[in-house]
Amino acid sequence: MRVQLERKLLVRLYDRKKYISLVIKAKRILKNISKKCLLNDNYGRVKKDFNRKWAGLRGCFDFYWLKIYGIVSGDWSPEYVPETIYYLHIEPRLNNKMFSKAYSDKNMYHYYVKDIMMPITLVRNVEGVFYEKYSNRHSEKGRVINVLESYNRFIIKPSIESGGGRNVALCVKYSDGYQMSGRHIKSVEEILNLYRKNYLIQEVIESHPFFAAFNPSSVNTVRFLIYRSVVDETVKILHSVFRVGITGSITDNQASGGYACGLTKEGCLTGRAVNKKGDIYDNVNGVRLEKGLKLLKYDEMIYEAKKIAYFFPYSRLMGIDLCVDKEGRIVLIEINNQNNEINFFQMLNGPLFGDYTDEVIKFCRSEKKSFVIDFTI
Repeated sequence: MRVQLERKLLVRLYDRKKYISLVIKAKRILKNISKKCLLNDNYGRVKKDFNRKWAGLRGCFDFYWLKIYGIVSGDWSPEYVPETIYYLHIEPRLNNKMFSKAYSDKNMYHYYVKDIMMPITLVRNVEGVFYEKYSNRHSEKGRVINVLESYNRFIIKPSIESGGGRNVALCVKYSDGYQMSGRHIKSVEEILNLYRKNYLIQEVIESHPFFAAFNPSSVNTVRFLIYRSVVDETVKILHSVFRVGITGSITDNQASGGYACGLTKEGCLTGRAVNKKGDIYDNVNGVRLEKGLKLLKYDEMIYEAKKIAYFFPYSRLMGIDLCVDKEGRIVLIEINNQNNEINFFQMLNGPLFGDYTDEVIKFCRSEKKSFVIDFTI
């Protein structure tokens, strides 16, 4: 009994801290967009419906997110999912947190994701042990250094917790060392020492000209939000956005200053893009977002995204990032099964779960939430 009470207290303290941070984030976005747009008469009506629909899951300040999504999208609906409800109630129930981190480890993708192209991995580091490519045999550090010194460019990234493009770096070789994210590094060994453990090094992907036209410095991806129904187990594409990095950036994440561009269900540009602040654009990096322009290979990407989702039985909700390389091949960049970004979907495309909102609410009211403490001291 005491252990159970201690667990509940721990979860409550964590949830309280998370809730406050999300409310602060919402206030910051709302302050930015309120300078440009005003609430309309629909807000009061929708707020009442919102309170009824989300009863038992919502908190006192969830309506901040209702305002944000309504103002930015221009579409008012009680089915919008606030970040506070999503992170504290929905994701921990749709996705089993006890498995999320292990299944999101990029060093392990090749074990359980089959028949889809991924970036060519040169070196993996797992708990401080080096492995070349996809071999299970460990490699000495000196040999790894020799392999990497034969490349003029490579990408290094954490194998876990690289969300928002965090610590993803392009390393470029020069006569006196390497340039890495604006820093001069003397040697490959120094680069490896900076990352210590649990990372991977990959060949640089060259984007197809269609996608590179929006920003040649980043690998511009399509993010699919995939939902496996709690009712019939079928995989649904809830939303997709085309993500583009800012000029000079190697990543396309909003957290790194990038744009999310709206797409129709058919994969055509809607002519609108947003950044993490909720600012609305009709162009990215000076390139006009031509409304109705269909993304290259979009239908094939849908097929691949759905196929990938079936490899993750412990996650019902996933963000899957795909790109198209210069040869026209679809490449899996990342699988997100925890702390998924949801704002750009709702700012651009409307309520997160759409027709499946009620089944998700019903499931979350009856299902226990998963909770994991996943840090080292």
